[in-house]
Amino acid sequence: MKSAGPDDRHRGHNPLNYLVLIDQAQLFPRLYGRVLIPQAVYDELQQERTPAAVREWVANHSAWLEVKQVSVLDVRSLNN
Repeated sequence: MKSAGPDDRHRGHNPLNYLVLIDQAQLFPRLYGRVLIPQAVYDELQQERTPAAVREWVANHSAWLEVKQVSVLDVRSLNN
């Protein structure tokens, strides 16, 4: 049996996934106005193992959800 890697353990464990499944994603814009998610999260929510309802919702997401490409910041540079 293959053990779960660090990425596998947390895959799909995000509030957006669960709120879409219970038809409550509209809580995000009520609380925050707009929501930014990294491209990696968007990609994760489009994978075959993600529930179909979530894949469909994300593919046709509302304007309050913005997908952004992020880069890794070297935290050592913050100490200078």
